[in-house]
Amino acid sequence: MKHPKIQALGITQEGSPTRWRATGYVQGFGWLEAWGTNLITALEALQALAAQRVAEAAEVVEDEERP
Repeated sequence: MKHPKIQALGITQEGSPTRWRATGYVQGFGWLEAWGTNLITALEALQALAAQRVAEAAEVVEDEERP
């Protein structure tokens, strides 16, 4: 599986100290957004979401290549 390239990463605290939003542009997929209870979990959630999108796209390509 190819690792997603996240560009233009932004992490902001939204109101509460336990509400963090991570956004980033993922090459080939566009803007994604994820939330977490702290900076690290928000970033990890964004990375996991990007990896999930890459895996889903790889499945579609594999299905299209099957005879």
